[in-house]
Amino acid sequence: NLEPKPEIAKDYVSHQVFWERTKFQDPYTKDDREEFKKCDHECPDEEHYKIDKDSRQKPIKSYCTQKIFHSSLDPNSTPPNGIGYTSIDGHHFTCDNPTTSFHIIFVVDKSSSMSGRDCRPEFDDTKLECLKEHNNRLGSVYAAVYKFITKRNNFRKTRDVDTNSLILFDHSALVAYENESLSNPDALLEKMIKYKPTG
Repeated sequence: NLEPKPEIAKDYVSHQVFWERTKFQDPYTKDDREEFKKCDHECPDEEHYKIDKDSRQKPIKSYCTQKIFHSSLDPNSTPPNGIGYTSIDGHHFTCDNPTTSFHIIFVVDKSSSMSGRDCRPEFDDTKLECLKEHNNRLGSVYAAVYKFITKRNNFRKTRDVDTNSLILFDHSALVAYENESLSNPDALLEKMIKYKPTG
């Protein structure tokens, strides 16, 4: 049976290895062979896929500059030659980084019902020790927000572009902080814990 059987892992070989194994002469030109040595990952930016409406010109695709089957590059390090960007999955492209910035808005209930102790923060991080005075539902939400911010900040380390705001409400709403960078989760946690359940 010659079906592809996608559930079975496959061995991948480069163009050069394929022709060496077949013991036939590679029929491709030198330029083609050089091209086949490169990684085939494409930049996912939609700009590389849009056809210009006016000129009908096809978009120019952007491929990874590394060799095929290269080790993943560190997305938190400076791109090779300081040009372009390194994707989260470790590929280097010479075009602009398509990563979009986000403004994340947390809207959190801080009414008296949030003083309930049926749900409490887990103190699995020493930085959350300050939540001991918030050993209740609201403290649990603060811990979740802190962990989210920390994870997102670590995930997008080289791209300090995301911001966040925290809006708290009981019988009325208040803005605890607005449009703050995710780059300092500890400072944001300090701003959160100023507010206790009320109302």
